[in-house]
Amino acid sequence: MSTYDLKLTKVVKAPREKVFAALVEKGQLEKWFAPGDMTTEARVFEPKEGGAFEVAMKSADGSEHVTGGVFKEVDAPNKIVMTWKWLSPEPGPESLLTFEFNEVDEGTEVVLTHENFADEQSRDMHQEGWTSVLEKLAVAVV
Repeated sequence: MSTYDLKLTKVVKAPREKVFAALVEKGQLEKWFAPGDMTTEARVFEPKEGGAFEVAMKSADGSEHVTGGVFKEVDAPNKIVMTWKWLSPEPGPESLLTFEFNEVDEGTEVVLTHENFADEQSRDMHQEGWTSVLEKLAVAVV
């Protein structure tokens, strides 16, 4: 990994198929795919190789952060790889996001790798956001 890559792991106390489904089913994704108290709206969501996604994360004050990209790999229930690009409030460079799902005694280990950040600040902000998002995932699928 380069200096501006991020790798996080989280054990979720649920079967791998259920955790994987939380990422590929629009209704499930909208329950947890934003940090903190933000809500999620999946405006475009085609979880298949070559499929697009656009997700809006909304704050209580009404502000939006919109991201989008393309699914590069959807290998149920093992792995999801997608491009990731902020569309608003300010467009950002494209990065690569990978979710891996590994069976462990406690349930499913989710390994999140987010690569190719433009700088250290962006990586660190995403680390904070993804840590919160993974906590919400662990609660949503139980």
